Amino acid sequence: MLQLKNRVRGTSTTVGTGTYTIGAAPTGFQSFSVLTSGREVYYCAKMGADWEVGIGTVTVAGTITLARTTVVESSVGGPAVNWGAGTKYLFVCSLAQAIESLTYNGSVVNAAFGGTLQVLSGVTLQKGFNVLTGALGSNAITATLSPPITSYQNGALFVLTPEENTGAGGVTLNINGIGAKSIRTYGVQLTTDPLIGAEILADQPALLMYSAIVDAFILLNPFVSYGGYVGTLTGVVGSPTGTVSWTRKGKWVTIALTNFLQGTSDSTSMTLTGMPAEIRPVAVRIVPTGVIDNGTGYRACVAEVAASGLITFFAIHPTLGIYTTGQWTAGGTKGFTSGWHISYPISV
Repeated sequence: MLQLKNRVRGTSTTVGTGTYTIGAAPTGFQSFSVLTSGREVYYCAKMGADWEVGIGTVTVAGTITLARTTVVESSVGGPAVNWGAGTKYLFVCSLAQAIESLTYNGSVVNAAFGGTLQVLSGVTLQKGFNVLTGALGSNAITATLSPPITSYQNGALFVLTPEENTGAGGVTLNINGIGAKSIRTYGVQLTTDPLIGAEILADQPALLMYSAIVDAFILLNPFVSYGGYVGTLTGVVGSPTGTVSWTRKGKWVTIALTNFLQGTSDSTSMTLTGMPAEIRPVAVRIVPTGVIDNGTGYRACVAEVAASGLITFFAIHPTLGIYTTGQWTAGGTKGFTSGWHISYPISV
């Protein structure tokens, strides 16, 4: 997180392109020691005709240092200045790129803002929302950030508005041609999974975070879709039907009954059929739940959601504590009350 302090200045005799070691502040200024160790600051460094501005990371531990985390501009055309011998003057400042990304829209009344601040263009310092333009493609997406970046920084946030829906299997994003990285979503136990299709929609902003840990973009706001289908309950007389609603967000699906679905049991087994293809898992999912058995209230069981969409219910054995076939009572009322629901991941 960026930190700002007034009148922070120091000197350095560091040579080369590495981390600055910073000395004492001149009279009338604060030392870099007033900054919090580990925080980032906007800085400017100057010696003679040479200069650079950027984002630096401060370390205060006896010796005060400033790592050149991101050099934004310099007298040598952009990269870090390769300093020779001599005294460099360093100070905390504001960057034009950060300030110019905001414009005031409104009026000033009694020295108070009466309007709003609007972002005109993304702050391309990778420490705010970086707004991408010209996003093309459904699986191999290319986009532009201006001024361009030369690397991806851990934790950087990007706003992507593509011209097409994302496809299935291996969606990547390449910004300014610096390298294609996979776009992934959080799955089970906070693992990250490839997109499986339509998690990002055309003309809808998607928020991505680059993670250096997995070397990929993480989609933070996957598209939420809704639907419903007619489910058929087997294992009861007449195989009654009921409306099953579903919600899909990223890899996760929740299905719920909007009405009672039960009948007189005529079998020791029970299934629910009718699931549409778009919410079927790629492999079997086992989900703890409960259903009515023999009209005596909910009985603990598991729902086995198959890749075919068939949901098979297995009752928990009353003494062994395991789920098994043939445990339902072949008589009395069996089924669900309104509001019954389960959640499962489409993929892991």
